[in-house]
Amino acid sequence: MPHMKLIAPVAISMMSLLLVLSGAANAATAWFFDGQCYDSRVKWGTMDEDLGTESGDPIHCDKAVLLVLKNGRNLVNFSTGRGVLGFAGGGIDRQSHPTITLLPVDRIYPIRDLQGMTSKEAIESGANREGALDGAEGFCFFGTKQFETSKELSCVSKYEVGNKKTVYSIKMKVRKVTKNANFSEP
Repeated sequence: MPHMKLIAPVAISMMSLLLVLSGAANAATAWFFDGQCYDSRVKWGTMDEDLGTESGDPIHCDKAVLLVLKNGRNLVNFSTGRGVLGFAGGGIDRQSHPTITLLPVDRIYPIRDLQGMTSKEAIESGANREGALDGAEGFCFFGTKQFETSKELSCVSKYEVGNKKTVYSIKMKVRKVTKNANFSEP
């Protein structure tokens, strides 16, 4: 598994970064999702453009991490091979839909290349809120009420600024989920 040598440091760096951002270091439960992303894209355009007809740029991934923080924030991060794409929001919603779990998204962490960054550099960058898109709108969807049995994970979110918008849509078929309760910062 040579790709694990690359993905593991990126995933650990991003988890450290996001724990510090949330102010909840040493206080999270993590679920690690192994799978394959499909039909996943990022699209850019102006407010009056119909992005449904645009092909956008593909997003590839085979790993994701969900962090449920004790301060009420939740983070979903996808390892894209070029970096990490993250979605964040408040509470997990298990009530609105009878069979799936939702995470309302209010922040996007666009794909950033963390290769070559130390954990400390990634944490400092995040603490300075570099790259975070606050005010996003969207949802992450988990295929079941229990994360451990989820076979599907997807996030759709948009960010608008001025007359421009960016739309992220990422879908993953999940093969395996591993839980790590009380995950702490490395």
